[in-house]
Amino acid sequence: MKRLFLKAAGVAAAGALLKACGGGGGSSSGPTGSLTLLQVLQQEGRFSTLLTALQDAGLADRLGQAGAGQTLFAPTNDAFDMLSQRVGGLSAQKLAELIGFHVVPKFFSAAGLRTLAAEGKTPETLYSHLGNTAVLIFVVDNNGPLSIWDGIGRTSITIPETDVPASNGVLHVVSDVLLPRYVLTVSQMLRANTDSLFAASMSAELDGAGPYTVFAPSNDAITGAVNVRDHVLAVQIGSDDFPPASTAYRTLSGRTTRLTKGAVPPQVINGTTVLATLADSTPVQAIVTDVDFFGSNGVIHVINKVLMP
Repeated sequence: MKRLFLKAAGVAAAGALLKACGGGGGSSSGPTGSLTLLQVLQQEGRFSTLLTALQDAGLADRLGQAGAGQTLFAPTNDAFDMLSQRVGGLSAQKLAELIGFHVVPKFFSAAGLRTLAAEGKTPETLYSHLGNTAVLIFVVDNNGPLSIWDGIGRTSITIPETDVPASNGVLHVVSDVLLPRYVLTVSQMLRANTDSLFAASMSAELDGAGPYTVFAPSNDAITGAVNVRDHVLAVQIGSDDFPPASTAYRTLSGRTTRLTKGAVPPQVINGTTVLATLADSTPVQAIVTDVDFFGSNGVIHVINKVLMP
């Protein structure tokens, strides 16, 4: 089943258990092609948008150099076009900012990726923000096609074509553009999630300067129309800044909600990890279940109900 965001427990596990692939590592085999990764992209017209973004980011020359091996996750032109339609367009600067998320400076064949998934390891990419490198999380479903969890929590990205050979690495075709945190606006991040029912209510208002905190109801919580403005604060509050005592905040709709940080370690109620709670006009509080999907103008947290003013 496709899911909008990583579960909070999964995020915690990523920080505590997953190991980044630093020096060494990679798959046991190496590059076998006659063309460099750059030449492969230049030879095939379906990767022209990717090639331009790599050039704008200063990474194209790297993919043209001889070396022991790199791994390139390559969205096609159609994948870029579909993403642009969903998020309302992406500038060349935005594409250049995020494109390093598609390059791993080590060689990983499809078999190597499966080994990473089995060992719970994540390869570092060339994307960085404030000095922090990003990672990709790979999962394998019943020994079927590989899929990728990207930086904004999408789990429905697949690798329909693997092991395209190059003399300095390997190319894997991905079904969508991989999105790191911090580049897109909170509205764009939600609209990029094609499985999100909440995203259907998003508008360009949240593409503004912000800052914003968005409490996005999970699909399971949505049964009808949702007023997005009831779920947005005009301030950025990451989970580290959740107040320990119940604190009132005004939403963009002018209504008040009260946010309270959950217990440490987190309490689990009916299988749901409580990272924080939000009070509305009903007796049932909303539980914050996933946290800290940071965009360029704010942050998204996931809750288990629609807020009622």
